This record gives sequence, structure tokens and C-alpha cells, in this order.
Amino acid sequence: MTLNYLPQHLERFLSLLTIVSKEAVWLDTTRTRLFEHADIDKKWVSSLSTDDYWSDVLESFVSRFNRMQDTLGDKLLPKLALLEGEKPGNAIDTYNKAEAKGLMPSAENWMLMRSLRNKLVLEYIEDIEDFVQSLHLAHSLTDELLLIYRNIREYTENHLKISLENH
Repeated sequence: MTLNYLPQHLERFLSLLTIVSKEAVWLDTTRTRLFEHADIDKKWVSSLSTDDYWSDVLESFVSRFNRMQDTLGDKLLPKLALLEGEKPGNAIDTYNKAEAKGLMPSAENWMLMRSLRNKLVLEYIEDIEDFVQSLHLAHSLTDELLLIYRNIREYTENHLKISLENH
């Protein structure tokens, strides 16, 4: 039987995929808690200094959004390239290849997600209105982030023929 991947990279790839699977659950749970139970606007953000619960939920969402995006883009996608016998390129090349393989709908949207990092961390302090807009954008892009994770799983099983039963 011919393998569609380099086995020496499999263990680390699967380990990262398991991490991302947990991150996906945590991100989705936190997103639901935040956006289904809070009316996020400038007034709401301004009130966070006196509301520890919502401040913590918001911090969890921002942290989990950024962490999952980092793990997918900076670790899992380059490891997938190695698994397939490719040399990982720079970040933009990695995202363009992922888009070409159908793993992500848009490398451009991925770059937009990356640019949200500073806005979600800094704008909260500096510009509340921009932060609110960035937060709603992150909310809408979470579906795409979760889709990319599912696409990588499907690609791994269907294209690389790797069973993910325990991952």
C-alpha cells in the first residue's frame, strides 16, 4: 500500500489536530455564550470594567479565537505541508496553498482574521467603536475558522487516507 503522506510527520500533525479539535469546541462554546446572551455594542463594552463575568467571557472568546487561528495557521497548516512532502513557505504561501486545496474558502479572509489580533487586544482599550466592529467581525469569521478545521479533518481522511477515529 502506498502512503499519501510522510509517516515521520504524522504523530506531530495528529497531535496538533487533536489540540485544534479541543480549541474548536472551546471557541464555539464561548462564542455561543457571548453572542447569544449579550447585546454587544459600545455601551456594553464600556460597562465591562464593572462586570467581571462578561469581561471574562469576552476575554475567553478573544483568546480562543486568536489561539485557534494561530494553531491552525502557524502550526497545523505548515505541518500538513510537511506531512505531504512539501516544504512550508511563508505564511501567505501557506494560506494560498490551503485555499487552492479547498481547505479554506479565502486566503484573504484568513489575512483579515490575522489582522484582527491587534484590534481585539488593543482597540478594547483605545477605540471602543472599532473594537465593537472588530468583535462582530471575529464573531462572523468564527464560522469560517471552524469550517477550515473541519475541512482539514475531511482532507486528512479522504485525501491522505488517515483515520481520525481517536482525534
